[in-house]
Amino acid sequence: MAIPIAILASAVVAVSAFLIIYHTTDTSVYANPLDNPLLKGLPIVPWLDDPKNVVWGGDGLQNVLFYGYLSGEGSEFYPKEGFWQMLGNVLSNPGSYIAIFSMTFVNLFDTTSTFLAVGRDAGALDENGKMRDYTRAVFADATGSLICAPLGTSTVTSYAESGVGVSLGAKTGLASVATAFMFLLAAFIFPVFSILTSFSVTAPALIAVGGMIFINNFKEIDFKDKIASFTAFITVIMMLLTYSISYGLGLGLIFYCVMMLFARRGKEIPVIIYVTTALFVVAFAANAVMDLM
Repeated sequence: MAIPIAILASAVVAVSAFLIIYHTTDTSVYANPLDNPLLKGLPIVPWLDDPKNVVWGGDGLQNVLFYGYLSGEGSEFYPKEGFWQMLGNVLSNPGSYIAIFSMTFVNLFDTTSTFLAVGRDAGALDENGKMRDYTRAVFADATGSLICAPLGTSTVTSYAESGVGVSLGAKTGLASVATAFMFLLAAFIFPVFSILTSFSVTAPALIAVGGMIFINNFKEIDFKDKIASFTAFITVIMMLLTYSISYGLGLGLIFYCVMMLFARRGKEIPVIIYVTTALFVVAFAANAVMDLM
């Protein structure tokens, strides 16, 4: 509860401070907040600035669900071509298959790395470091990824931020159900939740998650092995620079295999690591091709 209380308290203090500053002038605190440099980045209540543009009660969902088909013909959100025609255009484009492979591969390893990082705190790993019921967890994650596009949402997948909840005792899945309920509620009273800016919500959680991942996982690394320690360094740096756990993991594996081969220690690497590294190379090459198309 500490993080939500701190967010709400800072929002109240910030808005109250500017109300006091401007109460003797003719300038409204909430009038054109983007034009006022002092108000940029503050959690301004949107319905006090422009009530006409505030959406309540789920208005506009029909323009998002099922690719806009619920908005009705004649609407600016209604697709000009039929679903099967759009699907045919996608499948007839060779670049689509490159994108499908790349996104599937990246999502798989992003999910795997998140499961391992969060699962260690949740006690979901066995004595060999393998995750129990991994197939069921991946199936649930894949199902979420499959249904999110027709519903018009961002990718529904596992997140490293879950490590915060796990550290507080959320290990049965009930916390995810409660989160889903809050998202459903937010869809109908979004202006209330929009006070909490994304930066104030995600930044503290990500810092806490990064610290816990660092503490819980880095102790397993053999820092006496220069290649292993340097691989860990490269992996972390690449995760930060690419904003992706899977990209950082892939680049770390590539550097690891190259260094081990040059050190004539290639036989120490399991075959599955070579296969995984090769797939990462293919995925990175596919992304490069997509950028050029």
